[in-house]
Amino acid sequence: MDFNVPLDKVEKGLLRFSIGVLILFIAYGCFANMIQEQIEEKSSELNASISNTNTQISLIDKDIQSTQNKENEYATKISSLEQLNQKIQEDNRTRKSIPILLNKLMYVMPTGVQLTSIRNTSGTHIEIQAQSESYAQLGYLTASIKVEPILTNVISTSGVKANNIITMKIEGDLP
Repeated sequence: MDFNVPLDKVEKGLLRFSIGVLILFIAYGCFANMIQEQIEEKSSELNASISNTNTQISLIDKDIQSTQNKENEYATKISSLEQLNQKIQEDNRTRKSIPILLNKLMYVMPTGVQLTSIRNTSGTHIEIQAQSESYAQLGYLTASIKVEPILTNVISTSGVKANNIITMKIEGDLP
């Protein structure tokens, strides 16, 4: 090989082609390197964004859990208040029911009947002891208590006669 000899057309073409391919490879390498750096940059931004999103999701999960705990706490408090309110209403109903019972008995009490005792045995269950000289008067009282709905589930004894006075027990529940 002699380097002092001028190059012919084919050699010049091959040389130009080789230089062109070399320039193309260098340009390709530069662009590939630049694109690779951008991909890595975007990948790190993506990882930071994912990390931030996961942090926000965990904070939201904590807020949801806190909200559910408060909701359960408030539901428990509401339930307790409702139970207390029902108890107060029941107490008020029971407290007011005895004067109402006496008031109603006053209007249906036949002449000649005396009440000897009224007992509240349990909750709304009432026992009335009455006496009279006549079975008819005690029967009228029992019928009036049933018809007027002064008491419900009324049960009465047949009555016991002693010294011309008949004693009868009437039981029932407050309405």
